[in-house]
Amino acid sequence: MRVFSPTKLLDSAQMGMMGQKGVLMSKLEKLKEMTTIVADTGEIEEIKKFHPTDATTIPSLISKA
Repeated sequence: MRVFSPTKLLDSAQMGMMGQKGVLMSKLEKLKEMTTIVADTGEIEEIKKFHPTDATTIPSLISKA
């Protein structure tokens, strides 16, 4: 199935990446709609890059969650 977009035709895989407002989303953005995003890293730049809901550098907290 293909749907017309003002800029191009979308295939069914791309339609699965449509957000609630009808905007194409990245896989990360789509995942953020469905779950809590957590970064387990000490790399501050990586945390900034992905804008997680939470972050930890303590693996034992992850295993207990």
